[in-house]
Amino acid sequence: MATKRVYVQESVYDEFMSHLTAIVKTLKAGEGFCSPIQNKLQYDKVRSIYEDCDKQHFDFVVGSGKVPEHQPGSGFFISPAVVAKPPEKSRVVQEEAFGPILPVLTWHEDDDVIGRVNDTHTGLGATVYCRDEKRAWGIASSLETGSVWVNGGLKMHPVALFGAHKQSGIGGELGPLGLTYYTDTRTVTYWKESTTKEKNTSGSLFA
Repeated sequence: MATKRVYVQESVYDEFMSHLTAIVKTLKAGEGFCSPIQNKLQYDKVRSIYEDCDKQHFDFVVGSGKVPEHQPGSGFFISPAVVAKPPEKSRVVQEEAFGPILPVLTWHEDDDVIGRVNDTHTGLGATVYCRDEKRAWGIASSLETGSVWVNGGLKMHPVALFGAHKQSGIGGELGPLGLTYYTDTRTVTYWKESTTKEKNTSGSLFA
């Protein structure tokens, strides 16, 4: 799992972008932290998202929308890019690229960002960074995702269910609830013969 979009509070946006761009500029395609795309089909999809951003003149603060066609015999490498404040309904925001392109958007009110985050057909995971524990909990409990991390991310606990909402994922795993995804429920109804002393009764067993 990797971060596909970032929402930054307006008051800290400039500072955040300064740190983010400095880090991303150190990444180079082909190194351990920027590995190749899985296959050509996915490479072409990621490339089309880059090109879509370029055609609409989105602000590439790192990288560019120019991605060369894949050449046979070479790896499926694409240089990382950061796109500043693209439209909410743009492909780079709405689609899961599974590639090294990151849209960064701003927000002001909690309800606004919660609604925008939830306005998508996917819901695998989310991370909330906030110094106010009560506020962080309120946001986390309102997000329509299978997992939410607060002030950290991508760590799984073996007794906690890891799953997804909406069109993300194919079920769940880990913990007692995760085991139920590998089971099927059966209802057995057993009818007992009535006697002169007792009325006809039935019972249901679940297995």
